[in-house]
This record gives sequence, C-alpha cells and structure tokens, in this order.
Amino acid sequence: MIKPFYNCSQQELYTACRLGWQSYQQHLTDFENFKGRYKLTFIENNLIDVEVASSLKDDQARGQKSEVFRIHLEEAATECLANWQKLKRYIADAYPDNLQKPMTEAAGQDYYLAASQNNWDSCRGLFKSGSLFIEENLSALTDRENMPDTFQRVFNDSKDKFESFHQSFLDSEETAVINTEEIITANNNIYSNLITMFLDGQEIFKTKEAIQKHFIFDQVLNIVWGTGTAGLKGYITNAKDKSPIVGASVTLLLTSKTKKLMKTANTK
Repeated sequence: MIKPFYNCSQQELYTACRLGWQSYQQHLTDFENFKGRYKLTFIENNLIDVEVASSLKDDQARGQKSEVFRIHLEEAATECLANWQKLKRYIADAYPDNLQKPMTEAAGQDYYLAASQNNWDSCRGLFKSGSLFIEENLSALTDRENMPDTFQRVFNDSKDKFESFHQSFLDSEETAVINTEEIITANNNIYSNLITMFLDGQEIFKTKEAIQKHFIFDQVLNIVWGTGTAGLKGYITNAKDKSPIVGASVTLLLTSKTKKLMKTANTK
C-alpha cells in the first residue's frame, strides 16, 4: 500500500499547494533568476496537477459503494443464518439423538459461531455446507411432513443472494483500494513538487525571513489552520493505509489530571 508523504488532510494539502504556488507567482522574478525552469508556465502546470488531484474521489466517496454492499451483505447473512437455524430444527426431527451431532456438523455447525459474528468466509462455508446437506439428505428431511418441500429453494435463494453481495462487496473493496492508491500517488506528486519549489524558495530568501516563511510547509499549514488557534492539532488516520481521515472528530474526556493541566496552561 502506498503511504502519503504529507502530514495533513487532503483538503489542507490542496489549500497549502495553492497558497505555495501563489507565493511563487508573487516572487516569480526571483525564482526565474535562480533556475531557468521557473517560468509562469511552471506554476500553471503545477496548479493543474493540484486541481486534477482534488477532483479525485475523497475518502467518503471511495468508500460509499463498499458501505452500501456491506449493509446488504449483513442483511443477507442474517437471512441465511435464520434459515440455517430452521435447518437445524429439521435435522432435530429427522434424526435420532445419537445422530444429532454428526448431522449438524455435516450441515456446517462448526462455521456457525464465526458466521454469526460476520466472518464472511465462515458464512460462505456455513451456507454451502447447509445447501449440500439438504441436497444429500432431502428425503430424510422431508419425511413425515417435517421440512417443507419449498425450503430447499428458499435456503438456496438466500445463499445465492449472500454470495452475490459478498462478491460485490469484495469487488468494491478492491476498487476502493485502487482508487485510494491513485489519489495518494497524485497527492504525493503535488506535495513533492511543492516541497522542491519550497526548498529553492528557502535558499532564495534565506536572508529574508519574512518572505522565507511562505516557503516552509509547516508555516503554510499554520496559515491553512488559522493563526492564533489554541488547542491540540494532529491527524486521525485510516488504519489500512495511514491516510488522514477528513471530518473526523475527537472528544477530550476531562479528568482531575487533565483539568489540572488545563488550569496550569491557562495561567501561563
């Protein structure tokens, strides 16, 4: 998995890039005198890259399909689990006590606990075993007006629906990973181009601190965040790819220790 180079959210990166290239344009003559490639077209091309990157799907858009398919998958799994429990009751009436354990195990009993906890592979194993058991033991299950003749179709229909949603969910997850890598690659590219220009800007204005700070990424981020903002700053990241999560919120739980620290900080 590709890791982001930048230590901020995507939207903050785009704003920082626009501010950075705006500063470059304001001091274009100084940059032109430093390196030949620094021309007006150079900023235009880099701003195009920023706009292309910002037009790609964000975290919420990339995960929308997966989230929808997961909801349908959970619903289908619940339906299948309910049908499997019915099958278990039909097995109880179809076989004597000494055969209950081997028969329910043949129907997939060992998969049930994990399947009930939304382990999708266990769900597939459970429903496949149940379907095969019904097929191989249909006569015994339907004997003496036990299992309805229509139950095999009902069970298999719910199994097929689950498997369809499961495959769609897996496909959407794979697509989300591909899209995530695409946007991180684009973001890393615009970040690297910005930092390269910033390093030159720091050299050009090394004796002019007031101008130089406009070419230091952390200083530009402070402008993006808003100057004079007090409190905690940081990033909540995705556990899979470590990319910052947009719109996440943090709740600070006050204890006697944190209250004391806050009081101390306020008195300084």
